[in-house]
Amino acid sequence: MRYAISHALLGTSYVATLHDDPSVIPDVTRLRDDASKEEFLLVTLKPGDTLFTDLGGATDKVALVATVRGAEVHRIPTFRLGNKASYAKDAEARGWTIEDEPSHGNETSDELTVRKARAIATAIAAVERTGDFVHQRDEDQTLLLVKQEYRSFRMMQKVLLANTQRLLSTYNDRYLLELAREVKPEDAAGLLSGNKVSTKAAKKAIEALLVDIPEHERGAFMQKLGLDKLEAKKMIPRTAVKGMFAKIIEALLEAGPMSPFMTAMKETEKSIQKRLKGHAVFCTVFEPIPGCGPRIAARMLAAIVDIRRFESIPALKAYAGYHHFEDGSRARRRAGKVSNWNTELKQAVFLWTEQTLKMPASPWREKLDRRRAYELYKILKDRQSKAVADGLGYEIMPVEFTTRSIACVNDVTVADLAILNAHVDALRKAAGIKPQKTDEESEEGEGEDSEAAIAAKDPKLARLVRGVKMQGLLKAKRWLGQQLLKHIFRSWRATLGLPEFPATVKSAPTAGAGNATPSPEASAPLAQKALTEAPAPAPAE
Repeated sequence: MRYAISHALLGTSYVATLHDDPSVIPDVTRLRDDASKEEFLLVTLKPGDTLFTDLGGATDKVALVATVRGAEVHRIPTFRLGNKASYAKDAEARGWTIEDEPSHGNETSDELTVRKARAIATAIAAVERTGDFVHQRDEDQTLLLVKQEYRSFRMMQKVLLANTQRLLSTYNDRYLLELAREVKPEDAAGLLSGNKVSTKAAKKAIEALLVDIPEHERGAFMQKLGLDKLEAKKMIPRTAVKGMFAKIIEALLEAGPMSPFMTAMKETEKSIQKRLKGHAVFCTVFEPIPGCGPRIAARMLAAIVDIRRFESIPALKAYAGYHHFEDGSRARRRAGKVSNWNTELKQAVFLWTEQTLKMPASPWREKLDRRRAYELYKILKDRQSKAVADGLGYEIMPVEFTTRSIACVNDVTVADLAILNAHVDALRKAAGIKPQKTDEESEEGEGEDSEAAIAAKDPKLARLVRGVKMQGLLKAKRWLGQQLLKHIFRSWRATLGLPEFPATVKSAPTAGAGNATPSPEASAPLAQKALTEAPAPAPAE
């Protein structure tokens, strides 16, 4: 049997059963709850059957279960399937009428009718445009398993972090009470405003945290964590106290009720790494990138799963939230608007840029620094224009840059970044402000009217130079994230033996699902030789 499914994770799914005669409209079955969906996947769908469905998203779980059941799975990228207008058009071209579906629960009649039409459109594509589908192979199934396991890991990690934060908040409250008992009124203001606190209060706070540990075991517990010998000094740094609390929390979680939970997390992470080891996509696309270890790579792979889902590099950037809106503003969360990008992928790319910032020897770091120089140059050029417009005689732009022609990142060097940074530092010193990473120094707000700028020795100069280095860094990191996504798109497709841009496939109508000439997307296997023969792809410009 051959089926086409339009799946909804929490709503009604529709299954279209294809007939041997392609001129007959498929039979459509509603799957309105989890029980009916499970019955289709585990009972109705038999080994050797063929299932046609979307590539990516909520259907990943369906494709994985169907493959495990022994069915042959073919998946079509959504950009090839079309939209709701094309669904109806495909049906009308065959003389088929799709009756409206009644509303069910929170789902309207229009939503369900479109989903039903999507199942029929998938069935039509399975007959007429077989080459548009991607045949799911073992290596694709491995990445689906990585996605499933990584989602499990992330859920457990979020629970663990939430519990850690709650415990830390509780411990800090207890610690504050110990300080209140220990610190004399006349010393409290100076003590709490500094970077050090009372060692005696810290010891009492730690003792209060260990009330659940038997008294005869506390000494060994403290010794194991290295907390039995606090500094002999009367005062210790605040950061040291927080570090002690973190050690205690971690030890209590590992030894207490959360112990099996943490063990499961570690085992899941080991399983993910084992699956990735030797996988062509990981070995040729992600592993050669400095700073992109198994955890960050798994996070990206779990979000993308299959690069053939995306029609172009801009489509991948938009999925990662690294695109721009029509007004030129970058994609970010806005009140009252739905974020339609994958937050896990966006966070993974951001974490990688943070890693790159700490790796001076990485070729990607060189790219980042050059872009920082270029962004900083543009910002200073704009501030210089503002200074001239206001009749101010400041040299916001270094003199040696005023005669240079800089139109793109290729016109600057890493050495230029050091010159520009030093010049900004000199301007800040002249203005009487100190470098600070504050909320005012963000990409959207430059802090021109901040209290620090107004109270500076030269408020006008302070408004012009405050925040420029942080703004340049944020813009450069975002650009570097876009370059990473471009590199992933190109190198992943190359690993699959595919051209950079997906080709438009037009297969003639056929009587069966397997007679049309397959596209490169559907037929190209993973380049297994890439593991031993192909050189690591160079970072993209």
